[in-house]
Amino acid sequence: MGTIQEIEKIDPPMFAYLKGCENWCFDLEDDLMPFPEAGDRIKIRGWEDMKEQYGINLRGDFEPAGKPTFYSEMQYLCGKTFAVEVYGDSIFIYRYKIDPYMIDEVFKRRDKNMDKFTKEDLKDGMIVEYRGGKVRRLVIGNLLLGEDGWMPLLKYDQNLHHNFDRDFDIVKVYLSNDQATNLHDLLERQGTHGLIWEREQTKEIPASEAMKILREKFGCEVKLVEDK
Repeated sequence: MGTIQEIEKIDPPMFAYLKGCENWCFDLEDDLMPFPEAGDRIKIRGWEDMKEQYGINLRGDFEPAGKPTFYSEMQYLCGKTFAVEVYGDSIFIYRYKIDPYMIDEVFKRRDKNMDKFTKEDLKDGMIVEYRGGKVRRLVIGNLLLGEDGWMPLLKYDQNLHHNFDRDFDIVKVYLSNDQATNLHDLLERQGTHGLIWEREQTKEIPASEAMKILREKFGCEVKLVEDK
């Protein structure tokens, strides 16, 4: 489990034999399909791809044996990428329950570079959240656009810190909700399922408390001086 193996033979429609594991049969969907976690993005398989594999019932839906139905009204999801919500072993896109057989690819919330998210990683359509007041704005070109105004990205360093006001530091980045119909919905309907980066929190304490901790550590009065 959790390793990468080579599929040597497939017994249609859903069983697979791995190289060196001739005596073990795996279910392509339940055993080998990637299962997303909250915050991941998934790409839904193409309509024709699923139609060729499963056929269509009299209602125009895909209804594989023992699997959730992919309804014809969900066709607009095909070939597109969405943030998912995950509750236990249930996957949802909006109100639709998604099964692994419907998934073409899973994009993990954090890749090896996500912990080092920089200004260059911001893309059009992403949503940023400020440190102060949880204000959110939409990334459009070199601007951060909100309902109350805009902010040029030129005012940020590479680590997404504001050059003049700490309250405007970017502390969270979301992928936008694909079904929002206006700017308000786009900025407000961002749950944890759309979060792709979050700044590590820094503990803030009053200067008087910091001095108390230093006095206890060194056993004497402490004076802070400028670095030389």
